[in-house]
Amino acid sequence: MRIGIIGTLTAPMAAARSATRARRAEFDLQRQERNEERAHADRRAAYEEKRDAYMELNATVRGFRTAAETYLRDLIADPTCETPPMTSVDEALQPYRSHYARVQMLRPERPMIITSEVNRSINSVYEALVKLQQTYDARMAEELQKWMYGGVSEAVWVLRQVLREDLGVGEPLTDFHGALRLLQDVRKASIDAGKRNRGLGIDAVGGYTSGIEANPAG
Repeated sequence: MRIGIIGTLTAPMAAARSATRARRAEFDLQRQERNEERAHADRRAAYEEKRDAYMELNATVRGFRTAAETYLRDLIADPTCETPPMTSVDEALQPYRSHYARVQMLRPERPMIITSEVNRSINSVYEALVKLQQTYDARMAEELQKWMYGGVSEAVWVLRQVLREDLGVGEPLTDFHGALRLLQDVRKASIDAGKRNRGLGIDAVGGYTSGIEANPAG
């Protein structure tokens, strides 16, 4: 009889403890789900920020290349006329520099190595155009145009491939280190050839530093 009474008295307490444990487990589960949702939202926001930054960088790189190529083509076509102002080139350069600075804050390794190489090329192109505006030289203009249609265009293509790869929407370059070395070699060869032809451009200093250029074996 006494055992039955004790059991009757303790049953509500056991049920209450069980209910408390169930509520705590449910609360922990909900908290975990909220944390996972926040983490997923943060990852999604970071991805979208990077995607937008890459899209804008790609667009402004292409915009600058188009403006520079058009300006140079018009200059070569009629070098005897008064040199036109570089307004369109300057207008294309400013948004590029802004978006390049934004992408630098993201700091993914492979894209930053290539964007730095593209930035050096763009700086050298701009410096060369300034020189041509000040003093036109046919050999210098021809060398610059050759490089822009070749090495600069290739650098822009490699940049787009690497950005797509980092976003997970493109296949990785089969030989990233080889592509990087080729871009560097073409840029340096073009700059050296231009200097022999009375100064194609100035090889921009600064930018991203990595062990890849110093370690060709990769």
